[in-house]
Amino acid sequence: MGNEIDNIISTFIIKYNIENGNYDDLDLKVKEKFNKIETYIQDFIQQQCNLSKAIKKSKLTLLDVSQGSGISRSSIYAKADILKKYIDERIGEIEREDILSLNEKGKLENELHQLREYTRKLEIHIIENVILENKIEQLEKQLKHLNDSKEIYSQEVAKLMNENDSLKYRIRKLEKNNVIPLPRD
Repeated sequence: MGNEIDNIISTFIIKYNIENGNYDDLDLKVKEKFNKIETYIQDFIQQQCNLSKAIKKSKLTLLDVSQGSGISRSSIYAKADILKKYIDERIGEIEREDILSLNEKGKLENELHQLREYTRKLEIHIIENVILENKIEQLEKQLKHLNDSKEIYSQEVAKLMNENDSLKYRIRKLEKNNVIPLPRD
């Protein structure tokens, strides 16, 4: 394991840029201290891994309670409405409390999923709003064009009405004279 520890130390010496990443040129006493430090760290990591495995395996069951309390399962099942119910409720309560945070990853994953879903819906909402804003802008331009056209047509109608009135006046005037001149073109 000494060579394996030396490789680990060397990797981190390079990563942390200690002594310009050169482990081989270090004094033998310093290397021994690094070795002791890394051996302790590796033991600590192993302990954490073992604890993590043990925690994941630890689940309180009716059998555990029966064996731990010295009450046979048949006695518990004989009073199922009292003893079994109590044990089941207590186990459920302990699991919900999640003292060891065993369910925290699941909760966080669920929250992450909900946040992603919410974000997706917001993105869709934003895209729909942009589309609607563009449509509104197009319709406003169309409305402005129609209003401009209406104004032009209104002016033309007014001009034609004036011209019509003028022609009616000329016709009445000519009718009085009973002479109608032909237009020259």
